[in-house]
Amino acid sequence: MRALAIIPAKRHSTRLPGKNYLEVGGETLVARAVAVAKQAKHYSLVHDIVVSFDEPHESLSRLTGVTLFQRKTAPVTTLQVVQEVLAEEAYAGADIVCLLLASSPLRTFRNLVESRIRLHDGCPLVLSVIPFVGATLLAMTGPSQLHVRTTRHGRSGYRDFVHCGTALWARTGWINQARSWYDASPIEAYVTRGNVVDVNTYADFNAALHLIQPD
Repeated sequence: MRALAIIPAKRHSTRLPGKNYLEVGGETLVARAVAVAKQAKHYSLVHDIVVSFDEPHESLSRLTGVTLFQRKTAPVTTLQVVQEVLAEEAYAGADIVCLLLASSPLRTFRNLVESRIRLHDGCPLVLSVIPFVGATLLAMTGPSQLHVRTTRHGRSGYRDFVHCGTALWARTGWINQARSWYDASPIEAYVTRGNVVDVNTYADFNAALHLIQPD
């Protein structure tokens, strides 16, 4: 089964301008996501890595072991980003997709392994979710992992959680006809400390810095 890792790397963001290219420890958030994807490729968890970008950024030229894909359109959702990559002939043979967002800088190779196991037969999607309240507090003090399963369709299945990081793993046959990540049923939901900080504001980024490089 061929797996494709896709890392969206748009240059601009409404709430936190240039968030994908903010630096932690001398490397951009995109580069951190690439490093995790390369670990996954080393152990054959994924077979190809694509960084999808809209406008060039100087740091992209320093990335190795990846394919740089400049978007032809202006997708507004991560699902559309993934669908545009899969439309390319070079990736038509991919069976599953691993979606790695640069804005989830605490996500690790272990998170990918644990969540990949949850993409069992009959399940088209493993979704990354976090609690509505206290995400940063959970990252610092909460349990290392919490697995949740729902067979509910759509957002009603997540009364106690908020969508974060979109899909972690999804089957390409389902992706190609989907309109929303929530179209899948059943959905496996995956929650860990590594997922709970989603960088959308400077407060999120500072929390990530503290957790990655504690004083």
